[in-house]
Amino acid sequence: MITRLFNHAHVLFQTDDGDGLMPEPAIGASIDANGVIVLEQEGRHIVINRPSVNELCRLLRTLRDAEARHG
Repeated sequence: MITRLFNHAHVLFQTDDGDGLMPEPAIGASIDANGVIVLEQEGRHIVINRPSVNELCRLLRTLRDAEARHG
């Protein structure tokens, strides 16, 4: 029996930030068979439950803004 383990697969192709360096590797995102979000980059996985998504978005914005302020 063949079971599809991941659904709604998406890929985030990271863009060059203007420093002339190669952009970071793409990030794969999907939903696994248990309904949790899985982010994958170069064989490494991060699993995020749905209730944590808004907090993760806030955290990412905080980190982005901190880097912009401190360079």
